[in-house]
Amino acid sequence: MLLFYWLIISLFLLIIISNRFFYKIFLLLNSFILLIIICYYIMYFIWFDYHFNILYYYSFQLSFFFFSKNVTYFIVFDSLSLMLIFLTIILYIVCVLVIWELDYYFKLLNILLYLVVFFVILSFMTFDLFLFYIFFEAILIPMLLIIGIWGSRERKLTAAYRFFLYTLFGSIFFLTVVIYLFYYYGTTNIYVLYTIANFEKNIQILFWLFTFFAFAVKIPLFPFHTWLPEAHAEAPTIGSILLAGILLKLGPYGLFRFSNFLFPYGLVFFKPLIIILSLMGIYYTSLSAIRQLDLKKIIAYSSIGHMAFILIGFMLNTLETFFGSFILLLAHGFVSGGLFFMVGCIYDRYKTRIILYYNGLVMLNPKIAIFFFFFLLGNIAFPGTLNFLSELLIILGLIEFDFYLLFLIGFSSVFILAYNLFLFSKLFFFKPNINFIIYNKDLSIREFICAFILLFPVIFFGLFSFKFTSFIYKNILVLLCF
Repeated sequence: MLLFYWLIISLFLLIIISNRFFYKIFLLLNSFILLIIICYYIMYFIWFDYHFNILYYYSFQLSFFFFSKNVTYFIVFDSLSLMLIFLTIILYIVCVLVIWELDYYFKLLNILLYLVVFFVILSFMTFDLFLFYIFFEAILIPMLLIIGIWGSRERKLTAAYRFFLYTLFGSIFFLTVVIYLFYYYGTTNIYVLYTIANFEKNIQILFWLFTFFAFAVKIPLFPFHTWLPEAHAEAPTIGSILLAGILLKLGPYGLFRFSNFLFPYGLVFFKPLIIILSLMGIYYTSLSAIRQLDLKKIIAYSSIGHMAFILIGFMLNTLETFFGSFILLLAHGFVSGGLFFMVGCIYDRYKTRIILYYNGLVMLNPKIAIFFFFFLLGNIAFPGTLNFLSELLIILGLIEFDFYLLFLIGFSSVFILAYNLFLFSKLFFFKPNINFIIYNKDLSIREFICAFILLFPVIFFGLFSFKFTSFIYKNILVLLCF
């Protein structure tokens, strides 16, 4: 399969090329080729409308012996994983442009960045529990190095180790499930397991809970969220973009693709508890974001709240709510990545992320103010953005589910609007800080391109969403019918 083979080839070339000029040329070429490949697959899915019985594009087969058993794995994707791969490639292109002028271990950082993207794409291309676990855990090592080496402050090692240990501990439960399934059924392919395995209710409850622990840390869900604000605060700009835009998507994706699919009774059993935790997370993160002083922590808590909202949609497991949650998953990747990028631009100019030092940046950096404003519109789900479409679909599903839950979630929008308005007004209005006037430098062409790449899908798909939504709708409908 073309995408898989090019990922291997480009990784090899990134390692062996040493000249900085040719290295940058290849980075641009590689980004362009990855974008062309993924757009080709998207157009192929759109133009040649699949019937319901042709869901998955088989791309690569791997066979080997494991514990005297012949194990065959397929690396595949459907329209859901395809869109997440598209999001990953877009964010990779932005990250390449962000570190374009870096001098500190430039080649090493690009290799680690590509390894993260490589393992994330492979995670979205497999429907096998064992391979997903391998790629799921392999992401930790390059991310640990990115945060620990290129972090911005003295607590970067603490944040890196906390991120690593939290995720590693949660994944132990997931590994236990994988070992059990392989030992008793001889396979970890979810569709083979769905066909041959008949799990008892108690097993479904236990295994759903085990896999949920692993994915709840990645989401992250309250109260498993404490590693994320610290990691964002200490990570470099590309580290924050990767964490919010890509890595947080693995949790909801794994929960729906594996946990809810194989252990549906566990989903029904724990639905009230998870909805309560998600609701607590929305309110807790909104109130925490209002009182934060670090710009990155404000956006980090905002991400936790949005992921809790996404999880509610997945837990209700209706067509409208799942459809809205998946679109919000994509929209959040663009919006949160854009907000962290804009904060990085501000930090590069003024060397602080403490909000108390900022006033009146709209007079000094009008382009930053405009892009920041549009990203915040997406963050509050303003009409005309992709976030609005997704949250509207989740709310429609909540109307049918429970009115009181709808009221509680709707009331939380007051707090979400409050901290977003406070953030924007404190940064860009009031009297300018006289000490910042000497740094009056607006977005460069490279930074403008990065911001435009992240903002364009949010506005374009928000206004012209028919083709975009119909592309995913059929796949969601069939998966929910299993």
